[in-house]
This record gives sequence, C-alpha cells and structure tokens, in this order.
Amino acid sequence: MTDNFKHWNTRYIYAKFRRAIFDFLNPSAPWVTKDAIRFLESHLTNESVGLEWGSGRSTSWLCKRVKFLYSVEHDKDWHYITSDDLQDQNIENVSLKLTDHQKNRGIDYVNSFEINNNFIDFILVDGKLRDKCSLRALKLLKSGGILIIDNINRYIPNKSISPDSLNDSNTCATADWEEFYKLTIDWQKIWTSDGITDTAIYFKL
Repeated sequence: MTDNFKHWNTRYIYAKFRRAIFDFLNPSAPWVTKDAIRFLESHLTNESVGLEWGSGRSTSWLCKRVKFLYSVEHDKDWHYITSDDLQDQNIENVSLKLTDHQKNRGIDYVNSFEINNNFIDFILVDGKLRDKCSLRALKLLKSGGILIIDNINRYIPNKSISPDSLNDSNTCATADWEEFYKLTIDWQKIWTSDGITDTAIYFKL
C-alpha cells in the first residue's frame, strides 16, 4: 500500500462515510469539523465581526450569521466563484479581497486588510500561510475573541488519530507555529476531530 493510502483503515473509511453524509445533508456548511460548525452556530451573533483567510463555502455561511466579514482569498478561481455566489445571494456584509500569498514574502496576504488590534470577534484560518496568519490573528482578536484553525493536527503536537497529524512530536511544523504554540499555551481551547482532520477553537485571554 502506498503512503497515500496507508491511513485507509476501517475507522478512517467509516469517518469518511459519516463526513460524506453530513456534507450531502449540509451542502453550504464550511469545510471544518461538524463539532466546529455546531460551535459557530451557537456562538456567532448578528453583532459579530469576523475575518477569514480562505474563502469558499464558509464565506456566505458566515455572512448570514454575523454583522460583517473580512475575507481573504489567494486563488483567482475561488475568488470568482465566491464573489459570484455572494452576488447571487445578494450578500453585502462582506469585503472579499484577492491577494497573492507569494508576493512580498506573504506579507501582503497576511496583512490584506488594515484592521486595528483587539477589534475582531472571530477569525477563521483556513487558507495559505496559516502559521503567519494565526500569529497575526492573536493581535487582531478582542479579549475573549474566538480563533478557529482548520487542520490544526498538521501543525502543532497533538494526540489526534487523523492522517498527517504531528501527534506527540516535540516539534511544531514551522518556527512560526512554535511561537504560536507558546503564546497560546494557556488559552482555553476546544479541539475537535472527525477522524479525517481536526479543527481547533481558541479563546483569547
């Protein structure tokens, strides 16, 4: 069996089956874990201001639940698809920006929007340069603000059974993830997993 299929055991196949059913029944839901979606449904309000790196299904889903959303996308096709979807649904409480994540060493992408520190209620990191975006998110969030990071099992030490997890490694995926890990070690967090990937929810001190 090749490395691409080494995780295809009975447990993983069952998890994929459950996820496929959920996606079929919830075609507009964001591509994060089901538990993370339920959390957001119960915690976002029409007064919430948010930011996401990585647009797509999450964009319109979030906009329908919050006051305003800043959204950053690096891919031209996804930017077009998302823009078209927002226009079709007459969604206007969003600022969607296309930014090249490779330009200027990623600085332009991470800083796509000029936003004051301690201003944002929630941030979803699900795009490129997640380590650098997560570090910037720490400053942008209000005290008590929510940070959601998808595929977190790939970046910091954990005990997840999902594929590509770092598990109990003492080393984070990058130096920026190491800094993030240290800065948030005392933050309250909820770690969710569906056996395919993991989504972490952090609460800023």
